[in-house]
Amino acid sequence: MNKAGVASPTVTVRSTSSTVSVRSPSPSSSNAGSPAPDETVPDTVSHTPVVKRRRKSGDVPEWFRTFANDTARRMDALEASSERMIKIAEERNDILRTLVDVLTKN
Repeated sequence: MNKAGVASPTVTVRSTSSTVSVRSPSPSSSNAGSPAPDETVPDTVSHTPVVKRRRKSGDVPEWFRTFANDTARRMDALEASSERMIKIAEERNDILRTLVDVLTKN
């Protein structure tokens, strides 16, 4: 409560490292520019570093192993498909070349 007997509003801010409570000064206060006497402000803000677990080099998660195997299978199928398409295109080109030769001779 302030000097006039009226409670002033209190704002509380919570963060991961500290809590700050600030009571706003009343408008009738003579020292409106100075901080309130019950104001709590931390001296320093400390951030604790996040510790990450490191896996051993040979320790691969099962989901990644499954993903890698699936990707390898897809790549093999794509390469086989590409080789078939190239072979078909070469055969088509040979046939067209033969057709052009026959048509130009007549």
